[in-house]
Amino acid sequence: DTCCQAYLSLRSHSRLLITLFSLMLLTGIPELSAEDDIHYLREALQEDQNEAEAKEHFLQQIAECEKLGWTVQTNWWIHMMAGIK
Repeated sequence: DTCCQAYLSLRSHSRLLITLFSLMLLTGIPELSAEDDIHYLREALQEDQNEAEAKEHFLQQIAECEKLGWTVQTNWWIHMMAGIK
């Protein structure tokens, strides 16, 4: 419940978040260097969906992580390591 509430709260400010991240594109942050990164944020926040659909998407993402277990953790670890230079 708490995770869903936090996600929906972030979603309610999606335009502001996307604008701020768009402004940071030129900062040289490796994880935020292309328009595809902004597209990923839009997709993650389910900007084009209503609240119920976005919540369902979020819950599906959690279920997928639970199902995949260690493979999801390994994927995130690889992304973290790739970002460290």
